[in-house]
Amino acid sequence: PKFSEGHYYLGLHFKKLGDIKRAATAYEAALKKHPNTLVYVDGPSAAINLSEIRFIQQRFTEADDLLSVATVGASVNQVRYIAYNRALIVAQQGFDERVVTLLKDPDLMWKRPEPLFLLSQALGHLGRTSEAAMALRQSLPLLNQEQQQSVQFLIQKMGMVQK
Repeated sequence: PKFSEGHYYLGLHFKKLGDIKRAATAYEAALKKHPNTLVYVDGPSAAINLSEIRFIQQRFTEADDLLSVATVGASVNQVRYIAYNRALIVAQQGFDERVVTLLKDPDLMWKRPEPLFLLSQALGHLGRTSEAAMALRQSLPLLNQEQQQSVQFLIQKMGMVQK
């Protein structure tokens, strides 16, 4: 297609089909600048989606660079998603301190438990058990009753380790 939006939607389609290579090509085309052309494609979304492809391909530096660029003009929800995805990338590489830096930002106000779980894990790896337990406590309102019980059990276990 001659429209950036068409490439973006092709990327979504190919990604859904599991055709990572064609999805990447489509997202790259969606992100290309076309002089004298009005473009309505959501740049941050295209960059986020391409970064997911790069993550799958284990091209972590490219994935992180795309997410870094995607923060410009991103919505509040996209900024949260970007921070979490960047934390996943650096966690995969074993950079726990960077995970903490990305996820502990008080402006993010997590609305899903997964970032708080990842934060807790990174803090635990760093030996910061009380902070890890605090991150898990923050996740409790975001969980159903059964999940809350499991997380409360983990928090109690962490308290025993701390003593």
